[in-house]
Amino acid sequence: MSAQSDMKGLAVSIIDSYEMRVSTVTLLMTQANNLLKSFQIEMEDMITQLRDNLAKSESLRKKDFDIMIGVLVDRMRVIDRESEGRFNQFQQLA
Repeated sequence: MSAQSDMKGLAVSIIDSYEMRVSTVTLLMTQANNLLKSFQIEMEDMITQLRDNLAKSESLRKKDFDIMIGVLVDRMRVIDRESEGRFNQFQQLA
């Protein structure tokens, strides 16, 4: 009976350790996702500020700036959607 009890204890310990690690990884993924979202908000604010500053100094028209930065913003949105999708898949599996 002692060996069976020891095996059961070991199995419970392994499962608890696994669940703790999954919980930790999920928490880290959530924090990373939140960091990416805050980065995106900050970047959008900086783009708006740069656009306004360039337009005020007459270095560049707002329309020209929008065209130049549009490609970058579109690519970032694609990456954001991909990372959000992967994060959601991870959460569903965890």
